[in-house]
Amino acid sequence: MNRRSYLIASALAALPAMAAQHPAVTEGSGSKGRWISIASDGYRLAVHERGAPWLLDFNRDPAGRQNLISSPDHLDVVRRLAQELASYCKQQPPAPQLMETIDALA
Repeated sequence: MNRRSYLIASALAALPAMAAQHPAVTEGSGSKGRWISIASDGYRLAVHERGAPWLLDFNRDPAGRQNLISSPDHLDVVRRLAQELASYCKQQPPAPQLMETIDALA
């Protein structure tokens, strides 16, 4: 994880109480192209145009260094967040490549 990603993850870790009450959706672009993410209950699911999706657990990993997307213990979290993100995307459609990944996760 580069310094910028670490700083962003650290800042996001400070928001779990807000994210637990209201899922927060953010969008942007970076070295992997466009991305979209959703945060809720201390978790953040991030989907990139190029590259694998990420699931972060800020309750157990405040620095956001461990990707839990493939963890069997977190499949329900991935599905729930992907479904919430898909619902959001029906109103605010992202890039087609992002929607394909979101649909596959949901």
